[in-house]
Amino acid sequence: MDGKDRIVRVVGPSGFGKSRFVYELLKDGLTVADQSAMRSVIYADLLVVGDELLKVALEIADSGSTVTLVADECPDDVHRKLAEFAGREGSQLRLITVNVETKFTQVRGTLTIRLERVDDPTIEAIAKSAAPALRQTDAHFVAELANGFPQMAVLGAQQNGDGRDTIRSADQVLDRVIWGDRPHNDEAQKALEVLSLFEWVGFKGQPASEVAFVAGKLAGMTAEQFIDLALSFKQRGVIETRGSYFQVLPIPLAARLGVSRLGRLSSDSLVRIYSEAPEELKGSLLKRMRWLDTSPTAKAFASALLSPEGIGNLAALNTEFGAKCFDRLVHVDPDRAAATIDRVLFPLSQGELQAIRDGRNYLVWALQKLAFRKESFDRSVVLLRRLAATEVDNGHSTGAGETFKQLYQLHLSGTEAEPAARLQVLDEGLSSLDAAERQVSIDALEQMIATSHFSRGGGAEEIGSAQPLQDWFPKTYSEIWDFHRAGMRRLTDFAVSGGLYAEQAKTAIARHLRGLLSSVPFENVSAMIDRIVAHSGLWPDAIEAVTAWLYFDASGTKQEHVAKVRAYFDELMPDDPVDKVIVYTHGWPADFHAPDTRYDRGPDGNHDYEYSGREAVKMAPVIAADPDALDRTLGALCCGEANNVFAFSRALAVSAAHPVELFEHAVAKLDGGLAPINRQLFRGLIAGTDARDPVAARECIRAALRAPKLKDDAISMIGSANSSRAIWKWSLRCSRAATWSRGAVRRFPTEAAWIISPAPRSCHSSTRYAKRGLPGYGPRSISCSCTCSAASVRHLRLSGQSNPSSWRPTSITRSIKGRWTDIIFMDRLSCWPSTAPSILNSRAP
Repeated sequence: MDGKDRIVRVVGPSGFGKSRFVYELLKDGLTVADQSAMRSVIYADLLVVGDELLKVALEIADSGSTVTLVADECPDDVHRKLAEFAGREGSQLRLITVNVETKFTQVRGTLTIRLERVDDPTIEAIAKSAAPALRQTDAHFVAELANGFPQMAVLGAQQNGDGRDTIRSADQVLDRVIWGDRPHNDEAQKALEVLSLFEWVGFKGQPASEVAFVAGKLAGMTAEQFIDLALSFKQRGVIETRGSYFQVLPIPLAARLGVSRLGRLSSDSLVRIYSEAPEELKGSLLKRMRWLDTSPTAKAFASALLSPEGIGNLAALNTEFGAKCFDRLVHVDPDRAAATIDRVLFPLSQGELQAIRDGRNYLVWALQKLAFRKESFDRSVVLLRRLAATEVDNGHSTGAGETFKQLYQLHLSGTEAEPAARLQVLDEGLSSLDAAERQVSIDALEQMIATSHFSRGGGAEEIGSAQPLQDWFPKTYSEIWDFHRAGMRRLTDFAVSGGLYAEQAKTAIARHLRGLLSSVPFENVSAMIDRIVAHSGLWPDAIEAVTAWLYFDASGTKQEHVAKVRAYFDELMPDDPVDKVIVYTHGWPADFHAPDTRYDRGPDGNHDYEYSGREAVKMAPVIAADPDALDRTLGALCCGEANNVFAFSRALAVSAAHPVELFEHAVAKLDGGLAPINRQLFRGLIAGTDARDPVAARECIRAALRAPKLKDDAISMIGSANSSRAIWKWSLRCSRAATWSRGAVRRFPTEAAWIISPAPRSCHSSTRYAKRGLPGYGPRSISCSCTCSAASVRHLRLSGQSNPSSWRPTSITRSIKGRWTDIIFMDRLSCWPSTAPSILNSRAP
């Protein structure tokens, strides 16, 4: 504050922290422009000392003392006089004046600093600094209340994030923030109170009709008067304008003003004004009503709107606007809202619930809030469950199912309700006669055994101006175990029932077994697995989960527990070679780990992803030598899930006495199978046969091409044999794309079709194709898309069948990008069952 910056004017709305800002400037010797040595500082509040400050300032200036004078609540006229004193010759007075508003924005010799609203993260930090024990959700709520006013953040934090107490405590600063040293004006106060009833009101441009309606109906003045009076508070920071709209801030201040105005209105008059208002104003009024929920008039107003004559009927709730209004009224009177939606929706059939479309999103959000309250949990969750059931497989989801599922997770469930209350609703759904409701309930039941990765969206815990609600959370390990056990017991009952949901229940349990081994006593988990295995037999997914726990979680766990799990792995692993192969080949290579290997988190960790494949390969010679074991193995692996079977089937073909017979035996196992074909097994058999005898591999390929269930996979079957690649590798290059349709191709040869690319010099002018054969037959489409210009002629021979209809390829497509690649027969190569053997017996020229 030397030289030209000896006089500083700090301005900003009351509650923005102007005094604290100056204090922080001077506390450590920091100045606006640089850092200097500490000087004597005098602080004076003009509301206390009055004109005495001018006398003291004049004496300091005349004495030449180096003093910094801070004058708080300093109006412009006093600032002007103090600035004159500081500018006197010989004066060393440094001056900082503070006030809400000023006209000194660009005055020589005065540096004006205007404070702006603080962002939400800073407000949250201020709140936590004022109340270190404040929860994060409460700090977020305080930031929403404060609207960038640090003083409101402190008030909110002192009230522990309770919005109602914060709004009441705003009375202590109300007059200071609104009026300061200005004289009170009843008409201006009325305009401010009326504007506080709305979230936003349009005052110019296209939405200007809104302010005319508000001014005339609620304030009894013209629009021009209303606007002038409201905007007179803008410099005091309580009016924010955004485009063509303005509003009153911060929320506690607006709420106190709004409640004051509601006290002068009857609920009937408010309902009448609401019914006459344009739709945008209706929504704005209801949005602000959230913060006015302590007003008896607001409660009576909400009750009137929720009546059957208002929006408390199906026709209104099935509109976007009606449902949005209902969602906002939940904040004002949640008990009445819960009774209303129960009265309207509960008697409806599932078909009638499914017909609710336009208002569905807002109804789900309203039910989400009501379900958070333990007082309205039961009926609200039943409606959520029924709405979720109407979204199963209909292609229209509003998140009702996800919301319902979330209520059954251990942490961040989105409800205060105890587990017993939640289970009662869930059990009703599990025993429902409606299949969709049962499905939704099964999905939710899985959430009860989830042990990690909990999350939920925010907002449902904030209802009205009350303190945010808190999710139920377990307070002891016993509560955690009981919660998971309840889900485990119910899912196990489904898994051993043999009913429609048995496999889904088994899959759900397997997904969470690894987490359960760390979160629930071992005896409970092992008893659950034993019960399912006793009913269903071998359970590869459970064994994989146990190995995953040993691999990833055993380190850092008590050795007693690790020893139990390791011994249990040995119990679960079968002795039969066929069952061992089923276990080892069931998952992907990284799914099954050596039970005594531990995960190395270091950058140089040696991760063995081939363990399961190696163990399966060890079983191949044993199984190949035992016809009964071989038959059972093929029966188990030819169809179904075996994601790591290639290495085993290759080794099996290598070990088999007659690999072609083995392949044909495997093909025969496909007859009558309902599960998806395991193509990896057949590819491995061809690869293993090819390693022993390429001629035998061709026999296997022929058998695959003849098999109805393998004919669509001819390319992968052929590609499995390394030596067979030479059969199919023709180099083809040309400079342009050409397509032959069946209509354009009039003749095709019985023995051969030629694809001829032009010479480079004529590639853009003409394309010659040699086409001979019988009319009316031929490929539907043969297409080549290439980027090279070198000319090449290659011969594709199709021979062995006199009837051309048996060899109509759907398409032969090739894309070449400057490299020699293979021609790929893309679709239904195996539809040529008679010609394929001849192709395999010929070599490409």
